[in-house]
Amino acid sequence: MSDERAKLIFYASYTFAQSINADGVIAGRYLDASFTSHGYIRDQHGAFTTFDAPGATWPQSINEEGAIAGYYFDASNTVHGFVRRL
Repeated sequence: MSDERAKLIFYASYTFAQSINADGVIAGRYLDASFTSHGYIRDQHGAFTTFDAPGATWPQSINEEGAIAGYYFDASNTVHGFVRRL
């Protein structure tokens, strides 16, 4: 098991699968012990990759090319959009 996958399993308070594409890749988010939201990708083989925009990260969808769209809250609680391309 990779360190990132172990981190996700053992340090996440909650996990949320937000979207899945035709290849079976899942984009979602998890909450850490302080309830900060972080993004994750679970590929079709079960491997996890975590990621963060510059703040609390809320992925919303993944397309067929693997681009993830979502939003994040900055330190002043302002909402911004993001696109993460694979």
